[in-house]
This record gives sequence, structure tokens and C-alpha cells, in this order.
Amino acid sequence: LHNCELSSSKNNDRFTKVLAEMVDKFQTDVTSYLEQSTNETYTQPTEDVQARIAELTQFEKRVNELENTRDDYTRYEEVLQVNEASNFNNVDKLKTEVTMRILLWKTLTEWRDSSQEWIALPFVNINAKELGQKADQFTKSVYRIEKNLPESSVIMDLKKSVHNFREAIPVVTALRSPF
Repeated sequence: LHNCELSSSKNNDRFTKVLAEMVDKFQTDVTSYLEQSTNETYTQPTEDVQARIAELTQFEKRVNELENTRDDYTRYEEVLQVNEASNFNNVDKLKTEVTMRILLWKTLTEWRDSSQEWIALPFVNINAKELGQKADQFTKSVYRIEKNLPESSVIMDLKKSVHNFREAIPVVTALRSPF
């Protein structure tokens, strides 16, 4: 029994050491990805928005894998009863960075498509209430993007476009009113 306890203790120490090395490498990888995600090219104008979205979506898949690895390492630390649990806050920060950049480009694409559709729509077919709700959704997305990403011309142009459109909604609503 004593030999089993001794062996168990040695194995626990060995596994804890190996896990610590794995966590250190993992943290280095996450830091590298975080630096890549904050590259300003992801918030600068591009001709091929769909390619940018595809690139960021691939990045997001890698972040999801990193989240799974973080969860595994956290469980391993619990099982091994590691005295000081590792801090994996950078994974959450990385997730936010990538998610916000994807939101930027998807919002921009949806805004362009929707606003062109609304402009081409005959005035009698405009649903002012729905238009206002959609504009509110875009405004909220722009606010989140602006709050979480560094300033860029893409963000400022999107914000200006949404704001200008929202200013016209009361006029459209008044003109569409049957009274």
C-alpha cells in the first residue's frame, strides 16, 4: 500500500510537471494568436470582404479549438489538484478580438445589402416600423464594434452611414403615416 501511494505521488508530480510545460506552450501559442488577431489589416478597408470574413472564420475555428484545449487543461489541473490553477484569460480576450472583427465585416456586408435593398424599394412598399427595427439592430452592432475595436476608417464609415440612415427614418415614418 505504501508503494502504491509513493508511486501515485511520483506519477502525480510527473504529470503535473508535464502539464505545466504544456500549459506554458499553450499560453505562448495563445499570445501569438492574440497578436495576429489584433493585426490592423483585419479592420482596414478591403476590396474582398467575403475573403476577409472567410479568413476570420478560419481563425475563429482555431480559437474554438484553443478554447477546448483550455477546458481540457483546466480539468487536468483539477484532477491533479494543482495548487495554483493557470490563468487562461487570454483565450477569452482572443475570442472577443476575433468575434468583434467578424461582426464588423458581417455587419458591413449586411448593411450594404440591406440599405441598397431599402433604397431600391418603391416608397409605397416600405415598412417603416421594420426599417426602424433593423436600423436599431445595426446601430447596436456598430456600438459594440466601436467599443471593442480600435478606430478605423471602416468602422467610422459604417457608423456614419448607419447614423445618416437612421436620421431619415422619422421622415419616412411620417410620410408613410395614413394620417
